[in-house]
Order: sequence, then structure tokens, then C-alpha cells
Amino acid sequence: MLQDGSFERLGESVTRYCDVRIIAATNIDIEKALREGKFREDLFYRLNVIHIDIPPLNKRKEDIPLLINHFLNKFSIIYKKNIPGVEEDFLELMMSYSWPGNVRELENAIEYAVIKNKPDKNLCVCSLHKKIRGATDCQKKNFHKGLEILDSISLIELLNKHKWNKSEVAKELGIDRTTLWRKLKALGIN
Repeated sequence: MLQDGSFERLGESVTRYCDVRIIAATNIDIEKALREGKFREDLFYRLNVIHIDIPPLNKRKEDIPLLINHFLNKFSIIYKKNIPGVEEDFLELMMSYSWPGNVRELENAIEYAVIKNKPDKNLCVCSLHKKIRGATDCQKKNFHKGLEILDSISLIELLNKHKWNKSEVAKELGIDRTTLWRKLKALGIN
């Protein structure tokens, strides 16, 4: 079939013809596999019409922002979430990661981040899997730690600043309104 575009179905004597193009990919050193007899030469020469060598993702870091954008758009549609973009620290971390799983690992990382992320918020480091982010802490998480020690006087000052509009206070703090409500309740502020 690869040689002349014809084949016979198993158990049939009718020759069928097809006009197809085969795209084959591998992550092994094909030349080495040929030398060691681990890949059939005849198959290689039938497939190897146009050879395209694509280096691993960690050797072409300039592609990472483009791929992130592509996958972000793809998964925003699939999961019906409006994710406007990525935080700067998120992009820095993605650029410095080694990507042993190449583009598939990057795609999975973005899908995971989109699933974990809240709609209408940029992807941040804390939406990445721990395997990728490692010990890197999210700025928003650091802020939430600060929220834990935020005293009632500071919170009342913020509420006064925004005329007790809790949505505006939550927005300034970078938290959900329900998180603010729980904090107010814990501090005994009505």
C-alpha cells in the first residue's frame, strides 16, 4: 500500500486503490535504530520521502509562548471558560521548565491549569501541577497568606474606602467575594 497505493482486504481478492499521505513520527534516533536493525530499512525508505527533524521543546523555547496561547484557546473553548491570558510568573516558569514530555506534556499542563483556574482570571503558577511548579509559590497564594493575618482594622479601612461594597474589596484583594465574606465572619464584622 505504501509503495503503489493498492491493497487487498483480509479475505478479499479485490484490489483496492487509495490516495493517502502517511505522516509518521518517532522520538527515537532513527538512524541508530536502522544501524542496530531495530527498524526495518525497507519501511524506512518507503516512509522517508520528506524528512522533517523537529528538535525537542527544551531546544526551541521560543515556541513555548505560541503553544501556550494555542492550548489556552483550545481548552478555554472545550471547558467553556474565558481565560484571558497568563501571568508573567506563569510564563517565566513555563519557559524555564525542561519539558521532558515535549509538546504533549505542555498541552497536558495547560489543560490542567485551565481546569483548575477560575473563569475570567489569567493562569497563574498556582494553577499548575506541583510536578511542574515544584517549590515555586504563587504570588496570589502569598497574598492569601497575608489575608490570614489581615486584621479587622485594615479590613474595615478597605471596606470604608469602597463604601462597604464587598465585591470591590474582594476584587482589590484578588479573592472571591465568598472568601471575603468568610474572613469578615471570622473577624466578627457584620
